[in-house]
Amino acid sequence: MGMFRLVSAVIITVLLVAFTMANTQHIELSFVFGKPVEIRLIFLLASTFVLGAATNALWMMARQIKKRKETRLARWSPAEHPMEDFKHDGVGVRS
Repeated sequence: MGMFRLVSAVIITVLLVAFTMANTQHIELSFVFGKPVEIRLIFLLASTFVLGAATNALWMMARQIKKRKETRLARWSPAEHPMEDFKHDGVGVRS
């Protein structure tokens, strides 16, 4: 397993270096406001990838939090539910 990981890491590194070398040209990036900016294409691609990965990570964390909350609430029987006290007559006291 260790040799497979090493070979995979070397192949991925070689591919990333080749991709970087193929995308070093400068491009003009225009925003809605302001002057266009000249930037290397690889920086634009890398920043887009990082922003996409960060957005995906935040979305997945939000889904996990929601799922944990739903699981935690599903564990309670209706009579033991922590919010049960506040569901009757708005009084907040169990009889």
